[in-house]
Formats: sequence, C-alpha cells, structure tokens
Amino acid sequence: MHFDGFFLELLVNGQPLKELNVPINETTETVIPKSYVLNGIFKERKYSPNITYAAIFTPGTRFEVRFASTFAIMDAPIMAFVHVDGSHDYTHHILKQSSSITRDGFWNPSRNKKLFFKFSSITSSTNSSTNSQVNDVCSGLGTVSVYFYKAKRVPRVKYRPHQFEINQKKVVGSKICSEIMYSTTFEEYEEKKLKGGTNWKRTNKDPIAVLHLHYRSVELLVSRGLNLSANERRHLERNKKQKTSVNSNNLSKRPSHVIVISDDDEPLENGVIDLTGFSRKRTKYIPVIEIIDSD
Repeated sequence: MHFDGFFLELLVNGQPLKELNVPINETTETVIPKSYVLNGIFKERKYSPNITYAAIFTPGTRFEVRFASTFAIMDAPIMAFVHVDGSHDYTHHILKQSSSITRDGFWNPSRNKKLFFKFSSITSSTNSSTNSQVNDVCSGLGTVSVYFYKAKRVPRVKYRPHQFEINQKKVVGSKICSEIMYSTTFEEYEEKKLKGGTNWKRTNKDPIAVLHLHYRSVELLVSRGLNLSANERRHLERNKKQKTSVNSNNLSKRPSHVIVISDDDEPLENGVIDLTGFSRKRTKYIPVIEIIDSD
C-alpha cells in the first residue's frame, strides 16, 4: 500500500502479496484500524479513503514486512516501528533515505533468538472477556502496522531489557472477528546474541504517519472484488483440492464410533540495540533496528 509518501507491503518468497483497496464508508467496521498521515501546519490527521487488504494464498508460509517513506533523508531521518497482530518487540528502524527496509521477524526479550513471521490458522480461546478486550484483540489481529516518527540523534543509550511475550494471538468468542481466518505465529529459528544501544530518539510522541495493512484469505478478498490472474486462479484451485484431500484423509482416520458434526449454519521508547548491517535483507540502504523502552 502507498499513502501520501509512505509505503508498506507484505512479501512471501520475496514477492509482494496481492492487495485489495476497499473504500471506507459508514458501514465499515469500527474495530478495523485506519491508516493516516499528519497533514498541514495544524498537523491534522488525514485518513486514507480505503482499507487495504493483502491476500493470503498459502497459509503456513513465512512472510516479510517491507516499508519506506519518500520523506526520509539524512538531515530529517524517520523512526519506524513494526507491529504484527498488535505485538512488537521494542525495536525500531531508522530511515535516512527513501530506500525500503525489510523485516522478517521479531527478537525475543533476551535478544538471543530470532522469531520469524509466519501465517498460520487462527486459534481460539474459551476464556471470557469484556467487549472492550475483545475489540482490542480484533483491532490488531490480522493486521501489520508501521508507525512513523520524526527522529533525532542523541548520546548513545544502552539497552535495558524488557519483559514481554511474542505469541500468536487468540480470538475470544466465536462471532468476533469472524472474517479473520489467519494470524501470525512467531517461528523460532536463529540463535544470535544482540548487543549495543541506540543514538536515536523520537522528536514527538505522536507519529507523523501510521499504515495498517490487513491480511485475509484470498477466498474472502475474491468475494469482495479481488481480481486474479489465470495463474493465480489455478494456484487457488490447487490449494482447494489439497485442503479437500487432507480433510478427507483426516476424516477417514477417525475411530468408527466418533460422530463428526458439521456446523454450516503505541510503541514505547528507551534502551536500545543498534542492528546496523545485522539483517540479511538489504536494499540500497542498510537497515537499522533499535530496541526501546518507555519514556
């Protein structure tokens, strides 16, 4: 998605996911966060006229988050925070030019394991919850967000460890967020120890832009008007046949006495690690990731 000089997309195997823009109207779900930029001398929020969706063709695949801003220059750097399903790992990137930066995962609190982003079937919880808590879950679930801030250089700050968890979100209640079939799991893979701090700080607590990209099943987005190429349609049909085959095999393995019933009816800041050059993914500009605390 592109909106007023800011850019965000999801990649699978290095290729961007197909997107669908749905115009915002009075019937748009209020729990779906909307993208905006600060506009004019009074810094009023200018909201995107669309909600942008990314289509998932194959669940179970790793994905990457790519983002950029045409306003980022050496003399006016921009600090960017990535959130996935409402979670983040207290890190940020510094953009000093318009080249994009790509992230493929978060880091655990001890900073010795990499947790890769991976699309996965959604899980549910039977725990009761208030409506506000459910809405909070829905507002982040199935969404990748990037928060952009103006930044300035400061004396180096050492990293102070945080206590947080990076886990797949669960949905509370069967009728809430019914359109969201997939969320993100965080697949542990690399073991590397991070050290360091940061030389950057936000100049303002309010972001200059926030982009939200909502990922959904391709079947849902096709029903809402997403156009597919002939190759994409063939790929979708293959996936459907594979799912049918797997479901049939699973049913055939059930004990004979089992009856199967079908129901058809804001980012914080402080204490930081500088990961310049650490990422395997590079464009013209080497990514910078930094880990932060609350003010």
